[in-house]
Amino acid sequence: MRKLLLWFSAVQALLLVSCSRPQTESNPLLDFIPSDASALLCSDRLDVALETAFEPDRVLRDLVLGRLADEPAVISFHYSGSLVPMLAVAYGKPSPTPPPALASVISDSERLGLQTVYIPATKGSFQKNVLLVCESESVLSSAVRHLDEQASITEVPGVSEALKQMDSKGQTLILRNSSVPGFLPSDFLAGYVKRSNLLGFIKGFSDWTVLHLDQVRVAGRGQYMDFTLVPVLGDAVNKYYSVLQGLQPAQSHLGGMLPYGTTFALDMPVASLEQTLELRKLYLDATGGLNKFNTACRTRKTPEGWNPVKWAGEVGIREVARLCCRSEEVLLLRCSNPPSFNGPAECPWSGFASILFGSAFSLKDERWCSVSGDWIIIGSESAVRHYLQRSVRAARKDWNMKMTKAAVLADDIIVDCQESGIQMEVYKTY
Repeated sequence: MRKLLLWFSAVQALLLVSCSRPQTESNPLLDFIPSDASALLCSDRLDVALETAFEPDRVLRDLVLGRLADEPAVISFHYSGSLVPMLAVAYGKPSPTPPPALASVISDSERLGLQTVYIPATKGSFQKNVLLVCESESVLSSAVRHLDEQASITEVPGVSEALKQMDSKGQTLILRNSSVPGFLPSDFLAGYVKRSNLLGFIKGFSDWTVLHLDQVRVAGRGQYMDFTLVPVLGDAVNKYYSVLQGLQPAQSHLGGMLPYGTTFALDMPVASLEQTLELRKLYLDATGGLNKFNTACRTRKTPEGWNPVKWAGEVGIREVARLCCRSEEVLLLRCSNPPSFNGPAECPWSGFASILFGSAFSLKDERWCSVSGDWIIIGSESAVRHYLQRSVRAARKDWNMKMTKAAVLADDIIVDCQESGIQMEVYKTY
């Protein structure tokens, strides 16, 4: 009875929508997705989408798809006590009752305890019947209610811009950054970044992030998945991506400084120190952190009396990086005019890197430092000594970055922010 009521409500809603609302050109299925969606997975094949989708209980993957397997689909994610996926798929010529291919999936959904809503195509609307499948009746009711109110995810600020970045082929994930806690595993980067800091950074990076799966390459006991990331933030300067947008790419030299056993690296070459600091100050001003930055620059001094900005200019910082190798962390700063001394020694520049370039470049212990070639090494005494002892270092093949704005290596993930966009490579074992 509940499914029948949902079906009648959906028909009534669609009759209203078909008379007054234009369909979304990029993907008409998005008009059936409620505005509270945390993410959208748009795919040109339903079967591939279900294999890719983040689904905690994997119920949707057990559906027998039949003829629907190679149909375009959208999987949206909603909070209803927990993160719940909802499937939207279109199929067949207009029909007041579900055609056999959809009827079969509806029957199989019942077997799996899933709820369904069938929305027949009507004159003047999207000329295919639509089926919604979800384990939560409240999510489906919300979808029907949104149709009745002529509202959908496409009307949420930022979504229209995100849709412009969506490819017509393959798979595209559109992620609402503020909803990222529901998607990141609790142990993601746990050994390198505090979860609260990580979530805060992602939420403040952009409003939405569009991820397109470019290719999948089989390798060993797994596969490499290559993604293109497109952050969406409009004209906002209070999002960190506004800083990266303004930066000029520069040569990364870190590849030759990564010891064997490196599991995490955050790297930012500096094309222009003046430009980098100016962009950072604009961002801090927009997010309420400029006073703290100015105070740190007034109060922190080197033995020569230089504040962090003056010191950075004197040594000529050209690259800043943070490494984790065998549970020990160090900061590396490449300089055009590095100081000359024999170390390890007590560090007079503790905390300078985080003041200048952000809290991502901070360590719990920065009391010691040394110099190796053009690089200043900062960390605990044991970390600095151990890093210097690891003399066997060679350019990593997976750090092939001649020009970059920023890059991250973390276990089986590499992210590279270039002038053309952000590329991400993920290695996934079978």
